Amino acid sequence: MSVDAVHGVFPVCDRCAPACSTCGRPLASERVLEFATALGANLGDGACQQHAQLGDRLKAAFKRTFKLGRFKNA
Repeated sequence: MSVDAVHGVFPVCDRCAPACSTCGRPLASERVLEFATALGANLGDGACQQHAQLGDRLKAAFKRTFKLGRFKNA
């Protein structure tokens, strides 16, 4: 049993979550966010959420508009 265990957070590889060009922390790609939604998990503190890339935001807006991926049940 771990004292500092964080429940509901999962690790990802650097291919699924490439490093942010600004801060070097992993960027949560759409693929990772869909996996997190399917598991009911949250992004940990180690993921870059400040420097979201324009392409990722456009992809998320497209999927939200057409209710695809993690937005399917929303």
